[in-house]
Amino acid sequence: MSNDLTKRLFSQLLRLSTLFFLSVLSVLSALCSNETVRITLDSGEVFIGEQLVSESSDLTVIEHELLGVLKFPTEAILEVYPMIDEEEPVVSTEEPKILDEKLNETQTVSQEAQNPAEVSETAEALDIIEIINRWEAPKSWSGNLKIGINQSTGDRKYVQTYMRGLLRIQKEASPNSFQLKGEYIYQETERTDGDKYISSDRFYTDFTYRRLFSSHWFFQNLTTLRRDVIKGIEQELQNLSGVGYRKKLGEKVEFLIGSGLGFQNKSLNSVLVEDQKDWVVNVFQELNWTPKDRMRLSQKMNYFRNPNTINIYNYDFTLSFNYRLTDLLGLEMRYTKDYDNGIDDKYGDNTRFQNALTIYF
Repeated sequence: MSNDLTKRLFSQLLRLSTLFFLSVLSVLSALCSNETVRITLDSGEVFIGEQLVSESSDLTVIEHELLGVLKFPTEAILEVYPMIDEEEPVVSTEEPKILDEKLNETQTVSQEAQNPAEVSETAEALDIIEIINRWEAPKSWSGNLKIGINQSTGDRKYVQTYMRGLLRIQKEASPNSFQLKGEYIYQETERTDGDKYISSDRFYTDFTYRRLFSSHWFFQNLTTLRRDVIKGIEQELQNLSGVGYRKKLGEKVEFLIGSGLGFQNKSLNSVLVEDQKDWVVNVFQELNWTPKDRMRLSQKMNYFRNPNTINIYNYDFTLSFNYRLTDLLGLEMRYTKDYDNGIDDKYGDNTRFQNALTIYF
């Protein structure tokens, strides 16, 4: 009996000892295991690693995967967050091209949501540019539009704004040519006392038809309409027909001269002077030099005289230099002088220096 009892007691003691030993091992294992944590410092930096046992409560120690063992003062740590059961990042199996297309679509939607007005204005601007690029003038058309603003400061202050346009139509191998030209000039000048007045308000347009009837000679009809407020010309209409001679002086120089006869109807801003309806004789001359493909120097002169009244005449002289920067844009420097006899000498003579940006088509 005693032996059996002894065996049973020994067996129970051995079982309890085993359970106790296993419990101790599990506790020690839990205490010794390293926990993965995320540490946020007061400087904004973030580190992730396995937290190790620290030799002091003033230090927090982790083992970083790349940097190794790192020690941080506990007072510099804002947060220690345990990384438990973190989900693995999802890796997309979609093709890179599809991902790029989705990214572009997302960015477009985001831009429209943030700035719908700006996106709409950009789209409209692109549409206008596309329309301009697609528009092509007929091959028989050529011309330009010139816009300029000239300003003077100092003793004589003024601001001059002007616009000129030219349209020429001539089909290939055709003896007929048509030209429409116009100009508007407005200038405001400031006196020394600060008072401002209009010193130029001038408009003119002319239509020219020419027909070659030989290699050098041509027929011309010129219709001109002009208005000059400063000179007191309310309206002047002229129509002249005549002949001209054209001569090529080498490959780069062209010279024209001719004369015409017609009528004019002039209205002045004066109740003391009646409308002038009379014949008029015209002499015109042109010289065009093209030293290079994009460079052009031009000189033109028109002289008009009343055959019945010798002392009434007017003329205009123009000298211009044009340089074509691109197929679309160019620059012009221009000198003009016009004179009208029979009008107040104070305003009869005008001289101008002008610069303009040229748009070709």
